[in-house]
Amino acid sequence: MRESTQSANGALEEVRGTLVRTMRQCSEALERRKSPRFPLSLTARLEFQGRTQHVSLLDLSEGGAGMQAVPGLARGAAVTLNPAGLAGGLAGQVVDANEKRAGMVFSLSPSQKQGPENFLAATLKAA
Repeated sequence: MRESTQSANGALEEVRGTLVRTMRQCSEALERRKSPRFPLSLTARLEFQGRTQHVSLLDLSEGGAGMQAVPGLARGAAVTLNPAGLAGGLAGQVVDANEKRAGMVFSLSPSQKQGPENFLAATLKAA
């Protein structure tokens, strides 16, 4: 019974994620992002639940990051992203997690807010 419930919850999360992505593509009015998202291929360390895991970043914006799926990562989890080339970590919260990808929104202090833009600009310039 528990396995069936977990399976159903996973399927519902996947449908929810697909629906949100589809609706965003259909209408700019539904786009909640405050800054553009830029595709990239970069590795980083992700810290969550007392562990560290290497992840592949898929996209980055001033407000958050998308990455390939991370086993055990759940929506709402507090995380710290440590991309190569950026001193210090970017704290945030997971807003989407399924078997294909995960997304996080940054929750930065005022002094940290320059980090994502500078890192993003440097990354895009190097590409």
